[in-house]
Amino acid sequence: MIIGNELIKLQKLDDYHFLIVADHEVGKVGINADNELEVFINKDDQGRHYASNAVYLFDKYLHETLKIDIINAKVKKENDIYRHVVEHCGYHKQKEDDVCFYYIHQVAKTIKDDCRVNDEHHNAIYLCGGCFWGVEKAFGYLDGVVETKAGYANGTLAHPSYEDIIRNHTGFKECVKVIYDQRIIELETILKAYFYLIDPSQSDGQGEDIGEQYQCAIYYLNETTGKEVRDYLAKEKEKHPSFHVEVNSIKCFYLAEDYHQNYLETNPQGYCHINRKQFALIKGLNSNKQQSDQSGY
Repeated sequence: MIIGNELIKLQKLDDYHFLIVADHEVGKVGINADNELEVFINKDDQGRHYASNAVYLFDKYLHETLKIDIINAKVKKENDIYRHVVEHCGYHKQKEDDVCFYYIHQVAKTIKDDCRVNDEHHNAIYLCGGCFWGVEKAFGYLDGVVETKAGYANGTLAHPSYEDIIRNHTGFKECVKVIYDQRIIELETILKAYFYLIDPSQSDGQGEDIGEQYQCAIYYLNETTGKEVRDYLAKEKEKHPSFHVEVNSIKCFYLAEDYHQNYLETNPQGYCHINRKQFALIKGLNSNKQQSDQSGY
């Protein structure tokens, strides 16, 4: 049995172990008797995304073919590369001890959002600006933001998973639904905060997050909001030699898996592409009293 994608092939050794092959054999992937993930990449082949692609393909095989619901992973704390691999393949941390982080991977079906608000004083705007972990954290600081939800916006696949949008061309972008109370905060303030966080001149993602799923976009619920967004962006464009922020109505939005919601609250040491200065600028949009009450990252 052979499974693969454009980068690698997995060649079956037995039900639970595969060789990883590119133009040559680059490593192995498997699980042990405790359903614990094991990945080995030859030293000379490391850093070429073989491990993350192998884990993605192998997990789908375990879930779909062998009907294994839960896959475990144990990662030594000093092994940042392996931690990065499992976290970007949809594993989420369950616990830790002095030496290791312990992760699980489960089959998850994302839920389609109804793309509306239920309070006449509320509105929603959908903001894509790189990895949604940091974007959600940032907008949680604003007075008048009543709820944020991480998810996947305006793609073509039904019920996409995190791994789907990372690995495949689905059209989806990592996105944060920001519900705000219009009596407390204006859309202009939210848009100002958004441009504190992004580099609109980058066409292929944000920072080191490269790919269509990380591209900048603003999606709106109604044409009144859409006009306000376009008017604001027309002025913002004048500040930049190139400008790559898509603006459109929201077509569909799937809530991301539970472990992605408020990720940096439960994983304060987790990856974030937004720096402290940018967070401080967001906080600065609130009243002076509120600034003095807030602390931390």
